[in-house]
Amino acid sequence: IDSFPVPVCQPIRNYRAKIFRGYANIGYKATKKIYFYGFKVHVIVSDDGYILDYVVTKASVHDAKETVELLENAHPSNYYLLGDE
Repeated sequence: IDSFPVPVCQPIRNYRAKIFRGYANIGYKATKKIYFYGFKVHVIVSDDGYILDYVVTKASVHDAKETVELLENAHPSNYYLLGDE
């Protein structure tokens, strides 16, 4: 399970962007220490590399909040789960 950002504009325009207003918002990418405006994709993948399920959310949604929904939809019973913090 992991997630990745989908920015829709350059960081300088985060607070002025009008595209996707009400659907997208500002999130934080900790590894690069930057804020971005857009969406976040949360994905659960099999050990073979196949996508089992995904969810697109606002950028500010934390990964832990979507983990339960991904697990319920993917039904990975009798398997181990790997994820980052």
